[in-house]
Amino acid sequence: MSRSSLIEDIGEYNRVHEMFQNLKPDNETKCEFIEGFKNLITLNTPIATDATDPLGYFTRIEKGKSMVVNFVPLSGLLNQSHYIPLSFLPLEIELELATDATANIIDKSSAKGRTGGTYEADNDVSEKWQLSEFKLLCDQKYFSPIYNNIFINMMTQENGSYKIPINNYTSIYQTLQNSGPIDINISKSVHSLDRVYVSYYIEPNGGQRIPVQVAQQVHLKQYNLFYSPVTTNLRYNPDNDIKRMSLRIGSLNFPDSPLSSNQVCYYYISKVHPETSIPLLEYNLTKFISLFNLERAGASNNVLARGIDTNNKNLSLYLEWPSAADTVPKPPQYVHVVMMNELMINIFNTHVDILE
Repeated sequence: MSRSSLIEDIGEYNRVHEMFQNLKPDNETKCEFIEGFKNLITLNTPIATDATDPLGYFTRIEKGKSMVVNFVPLSGLLNQSHYIPLSFLPLEIELELATDATANIIDKSSAKGRTGGTYEADNDVSEKWQLSEFKLLCDQKYFSPIYNNIFINMMTQENGSYKIPINNYTSIYQTLQNSGPIDINISKSVHSLDRVYVSYYIEPNGGQRIPVQVAQQVHLKQYNLFYSPVTTNLRYNPDNDIKRMSLRIGSLNFPDSPLSSNQVCYYYISKVHPETSIPLLEYNLTKFISLFNLERAGASNNVLARGIDTNNKNLSLYLEWPSAADTVPKPPQYVHVVMMNELMINIFNTHVDILE
């Protein structure tokens, strides 16, 4: 927020942040692992049994101790190339913590593979935690008095303003009542819709017949499991692949031919995020993210109105999965849609306008 104007409001933030984290190049994610909890979580992490304790593979903060953790927030304003004039655009950042204290940590009760269902009694890991000494680290630049006065004169003259284009993220999380075909209305009227990201979720330990290597991975939560039923016993099964997925804007379908397999979905992801760090095995299991790219060909990030105008147009997502069978993983229970569109922040001397 700035001057009582809401600039960004990202729902399901944990899941949206994790999705874009997976789409980053490998060197960027390794740097953020070092700055964060210092470990890389993959499906190679052993599952909990009476002989193995997966907690040993994660960063442990013992009772009464603490650790400094950094993360780069997902924000269109904080991740664009323009300088932010804080004297004219004072920022207020609000973060909402999870209400469940164990939702964002590896809790001891996750030992589904153990006979007793709990970890060793002497496992000195606390499930009660708190955040303290919160800091916002950023690079701040100071200009010489001459250039500073030139900027202030520009802002204070009649109709003087400074414009910053940003990407805005809108999150929609819905329950899937059946395997389809389903036509989900995700209508949002914007001047320039650039991309639509789609992912899915299923409760790992709800008798969903998904591979045990996935169901008993203690680190998989609602915010970091991007589910696909295409894999049975860690092997690709074409019978479980998605049958159809397409985006409909007005009377037009995107793309012209619907997405009909994980391979086609990965093709479209790799065109926009060619250096994504998602491993092949995990893409078909726990990191299945698909993308509809609506940007004009050749448009750079500095070009305004790169996407499609959806004002006064119906926007819907068409889905169809194979019907549930007794011997294969169940179709997803939830669909998560993230729409990326452009906003223009118009900064005046006395107020801020947010323009789509």
